[in-house]
Amino acid sequence: MSEPLRTPWSPSLPVPLPEYPRPQMTRSNWHNLNGSWQYAITSKDDPQPGSWSGEILVPYPLESFLSGVQKALMPHQKLWYRRTIPDPRPELLKDAGADGCILLHFGAVDYLCEVWLNGIQVGSHRGGFLPFPLISLRICKQERTNWWCQSGTRPTHRCSSAASRY
Repeated sequence: MSEPLRTPWSPSLPVPLPEYPRPQMTRSNWHNLNGSWQYAITSKDDPQPGSWSGEILVPYPLESFLSGVQKALMPHQKLWYRRTIPDPRPELLKDAGADGCILLHFGAVDYLCEVWLNGIQVGSHRGGFLPFPLISLRICKQERTNWWCQSGTRPTHRCSSAASRY
C-alpha cells in the first residue's frame, strides 16, 4: 500500500492547532482540549462504552488521515470521545477570583452531540457545523482527574440539514 498523502496541515506538534481560536478575543486563562482522546464506535442506542477502540487526534474528523482513525461513522452508530483532565479551575482561575464556572466551547461537532463530565450529562447540541458553548460546569472534582466524554451521531438518512462538520 502506498504512503498516505501528507499535506502542510499534517500536525507537527503533539497538540494540533494550539493557538487561541479567535485572536481578537484572546483570554489569558484558557485551556485547549485538542490532542489525543480515546474513541469508541457503538450502536446509536448504546450507553457509554466500557472499553475504548483506540486514540483519535482531535480536532480532526474520524474519517480523515490526520485523525489517525480513518473509519466511517454510519447513521446507526454513535461516536464516543473520552479524555481525562485535571480540574482546570485552580490554574485557569488563579487570577480571576471567579466562582469556579467553566465555559466550554465546541467549535464543530456531529449533528447530535451530547457531553458528559464525570458520568453526568451536562449538555447537548443539535445541528452540525455550528459552534456552541456549555456554561457553568461546576461538577469538576477539585484536585482530581475528571472525565470529559462526548458522543455524536449523524442521522444523514433521515434529515436534510447539515449532518457533520466536514
